[in-house]
Amino acid sequence: MSKGGARHFTKPAIDPGIILRIFKDHSALIANLGIYETVSKSGAVSPKGLLDCKALLQDITEVAPTCELAPQVLRTSLMNLLAHDVSLNSTKWNGATWCNIKAERVTVLLAHLRKVARDKEQQRLCTAKLTSHQYQQLETLFSEVVIKDEVPLEKGKCLKRKASDASLDSDGFPKILQSPEVKKSSCKKGSKGPPGNEKTTPHRLWKRAGSSCTKTSKPLGKRQQEEAGSTATEHSLQDKMGYGNKPKKKPASKTKAGPKATTTKGKKPLKKGKPNTQADDKNKFCQLRVTNATKPERSYLTGCHLGTTQRRLVVEVTAKWTKNYKKVIQR
Repeated sequence: MSKGGARHFTKPAIDPGIILRIFKDHSALIANLGIYETVSKSGAVSPKGLLDCKALLQDITEVAPTCELAPQVLRTSLMNLLAHDVSLNSTKWNGATWCNIKAERVTVLLAHLRKVARDKEQQRLCTAKLTSHQYQQLETLFSEVVIKDEVPLEKGKCLKRKASDASLDSDGFPKILQSPEVKKSSCKKGSKGPPGNEKTTPHRLWKRAGSSCTKTSKPLGKRQQEEAGSTATEHSLQDKMGYGNKPKKKPASKTKAGPKATTTKGKKPLKKGKPNTQADDKNKFCQLRVTNATKPERSYLTGCHLGTTQRRLVVEVTAKWTKNYKKVIQR
């Protein structure tokens, strides 16, 4: 089973000895790839950098036209190259790290060559940054690259489009809950048993009773035939589930009995027109006192409820609201 994205393909199996021979022929380029020593794979394509590495890329495209090499093959070839000529590693890194870095650089170089060969916009940018002679040399290089995603794929099995049963109908119910359609039975005049594939007469309606077909006494008109055919689909799913023309219940407030008198447990219901004076007396304040504060500048009024000694805030007026806050609180 293939892994990776839509553009991921299996790398071609190439003998590491062939790649080693190419790297030996261009060992100076492998030691220093110029601009592509610092360019990343997601970075912009450097046309001059591709042109400087043209000899190396041309030999690789002859061996691998898709410009794709397996990472393990690259690392093995570079390690064998370093074993033949240790002076290629002029960096502070050890041999294994140097091989990994160079394998990544070669992979970026091949990826940018495939990008230019695939994308016409990149070819236009190369034309703008190179002279006519330089671009002709680069054009002969990327014209030899074979792009795999442009090769037509073999015809395989494809799932057919099918409407989902989870979709809703015009009434808002799932289609999977719909009743199956009733197929109209047809039988020939004088035939017995279940109807076959015979054509029915347009002006006769045949009734099925047991295993024989009987004819109605009178022929049906066009309008009666339409009404008979629509009886199966006349009642929608909404009517069958009890939500059709069901009479709505009136709210309890509009019934003839009227609102019930509210009562409390163990007490008589309150009569209309007589307010509860005991509850109003408890909410009255006494022992009122005015206080003027400075931080923040304000005045507030405190008092106690009847029968209590705890003081509570009645009202407060700040200086931000009005400059005459003291007169307002006295009033």
